[in-house]
Amino acid sequence: MRRRLLNFLVLALLGLGSLVMLLPFLWMLLTSLKPFPELFALRFLPQEPTLDNYRQVLEQTGFPRWFLNSLLVASATTASVLFFDSLAGYTLARLRFPGKNLVFLLILSTLMVPTEMLVIPWYVMSAERG
Repeated sequence: MRRRLLNFLVLALLGLGSLVMLLPFLWMLLTSLKPFPELFALRFLPQEPTLDNYRQVLEQTGFPRWFLNSLLVASATTASVLFFDSLAGYTLARLRFPGKNLVFLLILSTLMVPTEMLVIPWYVMSAERG
Protein backbone atom coordinates (compact mmCIF):
# COMPACT_ATOMS: atom_id res chain seq x y z
CA MET A 1 0.00 0.00 0.00
CA ARG A 2 2.79 2.41 0.93
CA ARG A 3 4.68 1.63 -2.29
CA ARG A 4 1.56 2.28 -4.35
CA LEU A 5 1.10 5.68 -2.66
CA LEU A 6 4.76 6.53 -3.28
CA ASN A 7 4.40 5.56 -6.96
CA PHE A 8 1.29 7.73 -7.23
CA LEU A 9 3.08 10.71 -5.67
CA VAL A 10 6.07 10.29 -7.96
CA LEU A 11 3.84 10.07 -11.03
CA ALA A 12 1.83 13.09 -9.89
CA LEU A 13 5.02 15.08 -9.38
CA LEU A 14 6.35 14.05 -12.79
CA GLY A 15 3.01 14.93 -14.40
CA LEU A 16 3.04 18.35 -12.76
CA GLY A 17 6.64 18.87 -13.90
CA SER A 18 5.75 17.94 -17.47
CA LEU A 19 2.87 20.43 -17.44
CA VAL A 20 5.21 23.15 -16.20
CA MET A 21 7.66 22.29 -18.99
CA LEU A 22 4.97 22.24 -21.69
CA LEU A 23 3.31 25.50 -20.63
CA PRO A 24 5.78 27.83 -22.44
CA PHE A 25 5.38 25.87 -25.66
CA LEU A 26 1.59 26.01 -25.38
CA TRP A 27 1.79 29.77 -24.66
CA MET A 28 4.00 30.25 -27.72
CA LEU A 29 1.63 28.29 -29.95
CA LEU A 30 -1.46 30.12 -28.71
CA THR A 31 0.29 33.50 -29.01
CA SER A 32 1.16 32.71 -32.63
CA LEU A 33 -2.56 32.40 -33.31
CA LYS A 34 -3.34 35.89 -31.97
CA PRO A 35 -3.73 38.94 -34.21
CA PHE A 36 -1.37 41.85 -33.52
CA PRO A 37 -3.70 43.92 -31.29
CA GLU A 38 -4.16 40.93 -28.95
CA LEU A 39 -0.44 40.16 -28.56
CA PHE A 40 0.15 42.25 -25.47
CA ALA A 41 -3.08 41.37 -23.69
CA LEU A 42 -2.28 38.84 -20.99
CA ARG A 43 -4.91 36.33 -22.05
CA PHE A 44 -4.02 32.68 -22.42
CA LEU A 45 -6.48 31.89 -25.22
CA PRO A 46 -6.77 34.10 -28.31
CA GLN A 47 -10.14 35.83 -28.66
CA GLU A 48 -9.98 35.83 -32.46
CA PRO A 49 -7.62 33.01 -33.55
CA THR A 50 -6.03 33.52 -36.96
CA LEU A 51 -3.46 31.82 -39.15
CA ASP A 52 -2.53 35.13 -40.78
CA ASN A 53 0.78 35.27 -38.88
CA TYR A 54 1.87 32.00 -40.48
CA ARG A 55 0.78 33.23 -43.92
CA GLN A 56 2.82 36.40 -43.48
CA VAL A 57 5.94 34.50 -42.41
CA LEU A 58 5.69 32.10 -45.35
CA GLU A 59 4.95 34.78 -47.95
CA GLN A 60 6.97 37.79 -46.81
CA THR A 61 10.18 36.19 -45.61
CA GLY A 62 12.60 33.57 -46.84
CA PHE A 63 11.49 31.14 -44.13
CA PRO A 64 10.97 28.11 -46.43
CA ARG A 65 14.51 28.55 -47.77
CA TRP A 66 15.92 29.10 -44.27
CA PHE A 67 14.17 25.95 -43.08
CA LEU A 68 15.54 23.92 -46.01
CA ASN A 69 19.06 25.24 -45.37
CA SER A 70 18.83 24.32 -41.68
CA LEU A 71 17.49 20.87 -42.55
CA LEU A 72 20.36 20.25 -44.99
CA VAL A 73 23.04 21.44 -42.57
CA ALA A 74 21.57 19.43 -39.68
CA SER A 75 21.27 16.29 -41.84
CA ALA A 76 24.80 16.57 -43.20
CA THR A 77 26.20 17.22 -39.73
CA THR A 78 24.32 14.28 -38.22
CA ALA A 79 25.37 11.92 -41.00
CA SER A 80 29.04 12.92 -40.82
CA VAL A 81 29.16 12.72 -37.02
CA LEU A 82 27.47 9.32 -37.10
CA PHE A 83 29.91 8.03 -39.71
CA PHE A 84 33.17 9.36 -38.28
CA ASP A 85 32.29 8.72 -34.64
CA SER A 86 31.35 5.13 -35.49
CA LEU A 87 34.73 4.66 -37.14
CA ALA A 88 36.57 6.13 -34.17
CA GLY A 89 34.49 4.15 -31.67
CA TYR A 90 35.04 0.88 -33.49
CA THR A 91 38.76 1.55 -33.81
CA LEU A 92 39.15 2.36 -30.13
CA ALA A 93 37.01 -0.57 -29.00
CA ARG A 94 38.38 -3.34 -31.21
CA LEU A 95 41.91 -2.55 -32.31
CA ARG A 96 45.12 -2.40 -30.32
CA PHE A 97 47.69 0.17 -31.33
CA PRO A 98 50.35 2.30 -29.65
CA GLY A 99 48.91 5.55 -28.28
CA LYS A 100 45.35 4.20 -28.10
CA ASN A 101 44.89 5.52 -24.56
CA LEU A 102 46.30 8.92 -25.55
CA VAL A 103 43.88 9.18 -28.49
CA PHE A 104 40.99 8.22 -26.22
CA LEU A 105 42.09 10.80 -23.66
CA LEU A 106 42.29 13.50 -26.33
CA ILE A 107 38.80 12.67 -27.58
CA LEU A 108 37.42 12.78 -24.05
CA SER A 109 39.17 16.06 -23.28
CA THR A 110 37.65 17.74 -26.36
CA LEU A 111 34.21 16.51 -25.30
CA MET A 112 34.66 18.13 -21.90
CA VAL A 113 35.12 21.63 -23.35
CA PRO A 114 31.71 23.33 -23.51
CA THR A 115 30.82 24.80 -26.88
CA GLU A 116 30.04 28.14 -25.21
CA MET A 117 33.75 28.54 -24.42
CA LEU A 118 34.57 28.31 -28.13
CA VAL A 119 32.15 30.97 -29.36
CA ILE A 120 34.43 33.96 -28.66
CA PRO A 121 37.52 32.41 -30.32
CA TRP A 122 35.37 31.47 -33.34
CA TYR A 123 34.11 35.05 -33.53
CA VAL A 124 37.64 36.48 -33.27
CA MET A 125 38.85 34.13 -36.00
CA SER A 126 35.98 35.03 -38.34
CA ALA A 127 36.35 38.79 -37.62
CA GLU A 128 40.04 38.66 -38.55
CA ARG A 129 39.25 37.12 -41.94
CA GLY A 130 36.37 39.48 -42.75
